[in-house]
Order: sequence, then structure tokens, then C-alpha cells
Amino acid sequence: MTRRTPVLSLVFVTCCISILSFVFLQFAGFHQTSQARAASLYSIQFIPNVNYGDGTIAEEVLDECLPVNTHSLEPGVIMIHGGGWVGGQKEKYDMMCKHYASEGYIAVTIDYRLANPNLSQDTDHWPDQIGDVQLAVRFLRANASSLGLDPGRICSLGDSAGAHLALMLDELQTIHPSDVAGEYPNESPTVECVVDQFGPTDLRELYFQNRKNQEVQNDIPALLGRKPYPLKKPDPLANDASPIDNIAPQTGPALIIQGTLDKTVLPDQSKQLYQALLSDQRSPQYISYDGGHEYSGLKPSQLQAIMTQINDYLNARLQPEN
Repeated sequence: MTRRTPVLSLVFVTCCISILSFVFLQFAGFHQTSQARAASLYSIQFIPNVNYGDGTIAEEVLDECLPVNTHSLEPGVIMIHGGGWVGGQKEKYDMMCKHYASEGYIAVTIDYRLANPNLSQDTDHWPDQIGDVQLAVRFLRANASSLGLDPGRICSLGDSAGAHLALMLDELQTIHPSDVAGEYPNESPTVECVVDQFGPTDLRELYFQNRKNQEVQNDIPALLGRKPYPLKKPDPLANDASPIDNIAPQTGPALIIQGTLDKTVLPDQSKQLYQALLSDQRSPQYISYDGGHEYSGLKPSQLQAIMTQINDYLNARLQPEN
């Protein structure tokens, strides 16, 4: 959940991700020789604002980043921006999207319906968000042939609230009930792996453990359409929206990245998910860094190291042709 107020916080978060993308572009392939990198890079086609729904919901759009002249079906990466479920935009990942396309991935970065902070209006709350991101995955599979996509090799990647949704894509094996569940009903909504950058995993627990963080206190009720948040345990709606409660036997591999100084998504959120996936024999990977939310406090060299590990993880799981 990235900050929306004050404005300086938005600038800071955007700056962090922009620096992150820059570092990734500069160093993601450093372990290759310059000749090997040059041989592996593709020209790309960038197609913004593609409707992945039926066109009636303005937020259901994505940017496509496609490698040109590939010789086989390629793996896909779907990128999901953060913003506390109430803010953010797909352009946050455009630079990284284009980079992955140059490496042979069918990459997209998506928008989705943002939760309405005005809880007097019963619109755009859960499950609209999972409905949208699952629909984007089904759209990709329905158009796999024209995109050059291997529909059996798709990974999700997100930060903060976007990582929460990326995790849900990895866990849910069926189409979640929503107002868009009837679109592309014969396509699978799930992905084969996930990169989780400090995503919330237990919404009820985070809400009650992080009382001093105003973002958390505002954003979780906005997502669930409730304020004040009810003192219920168990809470079926919060459970339905929490990755910790939706691990399935078919859940794919997860790379979990978490800052030890994160005051928004507390480190226990990622640690508990990691332990749960280990117990379920899901073979997760965990990267811990000494910094805050959205990589705050890290040096460029530290960001470089994390981006290289993300790149290596995706290459190992999805193995693009290059």
C-alpha cells in the first residue's frame, strides 16, 4: 500500500519505482557477456490502453509490451501496480514492461478498478479488484495465439497492493465470483508463479496490528467496503481477500520480497506467508532487505541486487527463448 497523501509521498514512491526500473534496465543482465546480451535483445512493440474487458469498464485496460520476430511462443509477465487499492496506475511499470519484452517476454502492465474511499457509495469494492486482474489473465490466454504467448507460462508481479493481487492470481484456481466472471469463462484465471514485493497477506491481522498507520487504517476498509472495520473473527470477507487464507494445492512458486523496516506492510505479513507456503510444500523463496516500504532507504547497488534476483527467478521459472 503506497501513500496517496501528502503529494510528496506519491512523488517519493513513484521515484523509488522509477529508480528501481532504471537499475533493473542497467544491471539485470550483468551476468551475461555484452555479446550474449546483444544477441538476446528483441525490438519491441508497445501498445497502450488495450481493453481487456468488454469496453464498458474504463479501468479494464492494459499496456502490451511485445517482442518482435520471436520464433516460438513466449512466456508472459503480468505486472500490477500498488497504491493501497485506491490509487496508482499501470504506467508505473511501463519501463520494466518494455525491458522484459526486449528479453523475449510477452509483458503487460494493467489497470484495475480502484476501491472507492467514500464508503457511502457501494461501488468498486472487493471483489471487483480480483475480478479485474483475473479477467486480464483470461484475456491474455484467449488472445495467446495473436500475442505469441505460451498460455502455460505466465507469472504475476506486483508491489504492495499490487503484490496482494498478484498473490491471489497465483493462489486462486477458479474464476472468483464477480461482475466480470462471465467474460472468457473457459479460460484459466490463474498464473504459474508470482513475484510478491511486500504485499499484504492477512488483511484483518494487518489492520489490527498496524493501528498507527493511517494508510492501513483507511485502505483496508476501503477495499472491503467497510468503515469502521468490524471486530469479527473469523471475518469471511477479509479471509476471502487474504492470500494467507487462499493457499491451494495447485498454488505456484512464489518469490517474496520484504523490507525489515517496513512500517506499512509489517514484515510478519510476508514471513507468515512464507512459513505457510513452506508448510504446504510450495517451495517459496524469500528475499529480506534492510529498508522500508517500496524499497525506501536502499542504495542503487542494493536495488540492483534485488532486481537481478527477480530477473533470475523469472528466467528460471519461465525460460524465455533468447
